[in-house]
Amino acid sequence: MDKLHGADVYLFFVESYGYTIFGDTRHFPKIEPDLIAIENALNDQGFEVVSNFFDSPTYGGSSWLAHATLSSGVHLNNQMRYNLLITSQVKTLARYFNVAGYRTVRAMPGTQWPWPEGEFYGYQAKYYAWHFDYHGPMYGWSTMPDQYVLDFIRRREMETAGQPLFVEFILVSSHAPFHCQPPYLDAWSRIGEGAVYNDSEVITFPIVWPDLSNASEGYVTAIRYDLTVMAEFIRQFVKDAALIIILGDHQTNVQLTGTNQLWSVPVHVISRNPDLLKPFQNRGYM
Repeated sequence: MDKLHGADVYLFFVESYGYTIFGDTRHFPKIEPDLIAIENALNDQGFEVVSNFFDSPTYGGSSWLAHATLSSGVHLNNQMRYNLLITSQVKTLARYFNVAGYRTVRAMPGTQWPWPEGEFYGYQAKYYAWHFDYHGPMYGWSTMPDQYVLDFIRRREMETAGQPLFVEFILVSSHAPFHCQPPYLDAWSRIGEGAVYNDSEVITFPIVWPDLSNASEGYVTAIRYDLTVMAEFIRQFVKDAALIIILGDHQTNVQLTGTNQLWSVPVHVISRNPDLLKPFQNRGYM
């Protein structure tokens, strides 16, 4: 914590962002130009990006096991371990940030019902679906576009912050079955309370759950959307030497990855401050 010197920290979990994006010839050629363009755009704003892969404790679902593993440092590869964790005295990541004088925020737009178990994590502010005051349509499983979520937290927390921030975003626009997706809005100022989405184009694919045998294009498009949203959010609204971490929660459905695949997810660490990247580079991030 001392090495952060009060820098803001933004942690982004991207639903279904798995190794398959990079390791599968059905997926990588479709997104490689976007990855290069995104990194170049961030570099132009003074950001450096280092990346690696990290083994998720889960595959194809049960995202909360990945979230809780990172938060607690306890490897949670089944529901029993998770249930034991949230009744334990393990000190979570947010609680360390609380002690260090940060305001800690968790954005979970996919949580649609009361969730008292969430108190275990120790965040000072928790935003669930009903807290976002969203006036637009749902997109498949996703309650609202991830671009809306980021903009809402920017307005509600970042613009009013009186102390350093630790914000965890649990993004959901890339959730299966990828058949119905929001458009990216170039003008963030149009987003408002989300009513603009009622009259916006819906991006659709002929995918019928649970058959994802023809979902490659939809899946890549969903990941491309989230990467674009995060990159533009960083470029336009992160003005200081913050530490930004983007990672997947787990590999996507086995119909898209094939069997006997790695459980790895990509991790990208981004900052304008090279000192914040050095510990990751020392661990092999490139």
